[in-house]
Amino acid sequence: RSGYYIPAAWDFFRTGSLIPASTLSNAHPPLPSLILAAVWKLFHFAPEVTRTAMCAVAALALTAVWRLAVIATGKQPVALATVLLTGIYPVFFAQSSLAHADLFAAAGTLWALAFLLEDRVAWAAICFSLAALSKETAVVTPLALAVWELIRSSGNARERARRIAALMAPVVPLAGWYAYHWRKTGFVFGNPEYLR
Repeated sequence: RSGYYIPAAWDFFRTGSLIPASTLSNAHPPLPSLILAAVWKLFHFAPEVTRTAMCAVAALALTAVWRLAVIATGKQPVALATVLLTGIYPVFFAQSSLAHADLFAAAGTLWALAFLLEDRVAWAAICFSLAALSKETAVVTPLALAVWELIRSSGNARERARRIAALMAPVVPLAGWYAYHWRKTGFVFGNPEYLR
């Protein structure tokens, strides 16, 4: 959606402000804007630079799809077929070069799931946090998994507590973003007109 993400990234690129001025702030977390502005600083502000950056994020997400398929099946041909089918899926394919937060959140979430399945919970917490700082709704996945850890009865209690803490970790940076947004704008979840 160029109506929000490009102007927000452009404002950060020009002014360093995390709160967009050229479009109404709807309180989306700033990570996509930060990444796009960094890419523009390195290469210059142009549509082809933006699309290439988004294709790189899509490739990162597809790499996570491959890793998840390898973890789930242990078979390289299945993993390659899964990546191919995901890549040609019309929604993924069409959105893989558009500047919006969903692709950033998907890449972070997919890598977090892969790390979680490999029992690398610290890396999972980092990736889930990056996903939540890309799009606020991405916090639902780690929270749902934390609830699952709470209600399942098997496993070492200390290990489960460690996993729950890691899964709850993305709430902290997201809450920090909303506190910052409230302090700067006077509202938490975005412009009141936008919410209406």
